[in-house]
Amino acid sequence: MSRIINITLLLSLLSSPFAFSDTDSDGDLIWDMHDNCPDIANAEQQDYDSDGEGDACDNDIDNDGLTNEEEDNVGSDSYNSNDYTMDSDSDGFGNLFEAIAGTDPLSSESQPIIPGSYDIDLTQNPDDFPLGLQSGQLAETPNGIRLSLQRSATDEDEYLTGKLALATNFPEQTLVNIVAELDTPEGTAASTRIYTDGSGSGRFIQADSGEFVVASRISAGPRIVTLNYSAWTLSDDLAPTLVLKRVLTGQDTDDDYLLVPLDGCPLESSGLTDSDGDGLQDECDYDEADSDSDGVPDGGDNCPTVYNPFQEALTDQYYFFGDACNPDDDFDGIPDEIEDLLDYRDSRGGDLERHEYGFLIHIIDTDTDGDGANDVYEINTGTDPFTFDTFETISLTDYVPLGDIKYTYRAHVTISPPEYNTDYEETISEESPGVYKETAYGLFGGGPHYYRIGKDGIYLKGYDNWRNGDGYEEIDLLHLPFELQEGGSVPSSGASKCSDEGCRPHFIYMIDKGEMFFDGEYREYVTLVSSTFGFDLYYIYLKDIGLYGTHYMNLVDYEITNRVDVAAIAAALPEPETPVEVEPQPTSESSSSGGGGGAVNLFWMLLTMVSLIYRRKYRSA
Repeated sequence: MSRIINITLLLSLLSSPFAFSDTDSDGDLIWDMHDNCPDIANAEQQDYDSDGEGDACDNDIDNDGLTNEEEDNVGSDSYNSNDYTMDSDSDGFGNLFEAIAGTDPLSSESQPIIPGSYDIDLTQNPDDFPLGLQSGQLAETPNGIRLSLQRSATDEDEYLTGKLALATNFPEQTLVNIVAELDTPEGTAASTRIYTDGSGSGRFIQADSGEFVVASRISAGPRIVTLNYSAWTLSDDLAPTLVLKRVLTGQDTDDDYLLVPLDGCPLESSGLTDSDGDGLQDECDYDEADSDSDGVPDGGDNCPTVYNPFQEALTDQYYFFGDACNPDDDFDGIPDEIEDLLDYRDSRGGDLERHEYGFLIHIIDTDTDGDGANDVYEINTGTDPFTFDTFETISLTDYVPLGDIKYTYRAHVTISPPEYNTDYEETISEESPGVYKETAYGLFGGGPHYYRIGKDGIYLKGYDNWRNGDGYEEIDLLHLPFELQEGGSVPSSGASKCSDEGCRPHFIYMIDKGEMFFDGEYREYVTLVSSTFGFDLYYIYLKDIGLYGTHYMNLVDYEITNRVDVAAIAAALPEPETPVEVEPQPTSESSSSGGGGGAVNLFWMLLTMVSLIYRRKYRSA
């Protein structure tokens, strides 16, 4: 009787939760805490891939990214971790590649469509990236995609691994940046390692903030890139979880394995360290202002307030004006926003010729319909350059006031002089009767200019370029006529002493006219091109105020203390004794006389509206 009681007591103790700390749910005589498949009997505890999950309950026994069911369907071996490259339907894409991309590996008509580049924010749209799990546990969180490592049923030190497979199909060798961070439980002392393989050269780039970048160069064509994460944990430690935040692809410009915008120094090899937290990596933080945080200090940035780390510019004629902030990339006088609406124009200069030295040749004087207004003016103002129109003659007297005047201009791009965002004062004062001196150093990069009031306009007195080592030649050219047809041009006149072959004929072309908002109100303006200063520099004049500015500077304040009556002074001048010789106006080979009476079709009416919107948008002070 006592033996029966003792056996009953023993069985009771074995079944008591207080006798042992675990149970045997599947009855395979292995306690759950040590069982790698606690719900499926597997006394042999076979674990082919050593991932802590027994083969009996592991849906991917060989950890190759294909489930056992998928491998059975395509005829591969669930106990062979190297056969995932098998291409069962012979369509050029391996089975694992198709499994990640979500296509049928048994149908050649079902082929993956993988983008040729990525910029995926995994905190917002993780489903947009072809990512497959090979081992570990994957979960989507608000902070990104989390990869957790699984511990086996053991209380011993353990080496844990996790793998993610990324499908890529780039048209050329491409750099991939994976931005990630480790979420480490408090008190954990795990040692971790993260790298990619199957892709060629790579690099691990650490930042002080805890974020880091895993970078790899990926060959062209369908590729499987494996992100490996492993951790050596001590007893009872939890391994840190790996959180993927962003995947970015592109070309590396400085061979440091970092891509813009992660790379704040795209023209100089750098890491991620930003010691002073100003948005610039230490390697390109020159203790100079960088208003747009693109790694290029304002003093050398061709768009100091617009992020453009590569400093792209269609033409390097003007190194101080990059495409990112230039509304007219090809400097042809027509804003890109308008030019892009026209099939026969190209905002990138494809409709212009190039000089043998590479710079663009700007044709301002083309008048296709022969109505006296150049094509640039007609496009800017919304009339049809292919239909003969009638234009008015306007007075320019009010656009160039002379007297005792002070202007304040501000630089918006870097040119030496002036420097970026620096104010410059220009003054006009009477030097001698009828001659006015302008301190135009900041505007034109030279010494002062002298203006003479003539019978038909305002003349520019000065000196031309150095001639054959014999000194400077004096010039006296018509700078602005008192009257000019809309969209028209006038040649130089006056006693010019510039006789050298290199002395270019001087013409003034009107390429735009309208209204712009300045000093609290809308004011009329004209835009003129002067061959003396170059066909691709445009000067905007405001009515009753004077020169508003050029591409790189604009007026911010002005003070007119005394203004002379230019028209009255000109009228009082004696008539010239000899007629002024006027050079013939150049004509374009494409110019042709047109007929008609100024009809404007619907397209040009719409273009007029676009032009008005553009001017009010970009020419407001």
